[in-house]
Amino acid sequence: MSSVSFELQHPPFAILSCLARLPVIQAVVRHDGVAHELFMPLEKLEGNTIIRASGSAASGAACGFMLATETVRSVVFSTILGLNDTYQPKIDWVAADGGILLSILGLDGEQAFLDVLAPLTRRRPSPAPRVIFPEGPAVAPDDPVAIPIREARDAGGRCEIRFEGLGAATSWSGRLRALTVGPQYINVIQDDMHLHLLGGAINQWKSDVRPDSRTFHASTAHGHCKLAIIVD
Repeated sequence: MSSVSFELQHPPFAILSCLARLPVIQAVVRHDGVAHELFMPLEKLEGNTIIRASGSAASGAACGFMLATETVRSVVFSTILGLNDTYQPKIDWVAADGGILLSILGLDGEQAFLDVLAPLTRRRPSPAPRVIFPEGPAVAPDDPVAIPIREARDAGGRCEIRFEGLGAATSWSGRLRALTVGPQYINVIQDDMHLHLLGGAINQWKSDVRPDSRTFHASTAHGHCKLAIIVD
């Protein structure tokens, strides 16, 4: 296989319904230096102008994403060169300004991805949208941006992560087990979820304490995304 790209001229719900035939997908929403990645089956799809997808990861974590279809200008299939010089398939839901609202990547190879897309025959050549990975300042192991992640990890119970970009959002509820820092990102890397926070992307966390939980709300550098971590 080689790198290819084309636009799928079908409604977003029809495309997602085809992808639900895959055992697991990787859903990615990134904005303002924050990226949230979910590894999940598409067990439930509902909606029209607002599409909600949900599933339960193998770890037992509940996860899902939302897509506001009125913000979508085009839907583009492409392949990216991944590990071991193999091509990984993905679909990007692209906004009018060219920004990527939501990406879904296949984890079972390009052919399996293309097979489930076979019913979608309306296609036209289109360049793959460009993914921009911003750079930030170096982060230290004791960076205060990691405080709510450490608290959630150390508490040992279930926590919830909610992330909202422009036109798409993600949610995940489970146990945080891993935290790594550096050189430019604070990272949570788990089998069913990745969270990446670019150094300098979050100005501060605001804490809301309730009898049964504590919620951390992030204030981002540009204020265009919403990130919350809820610790039970």
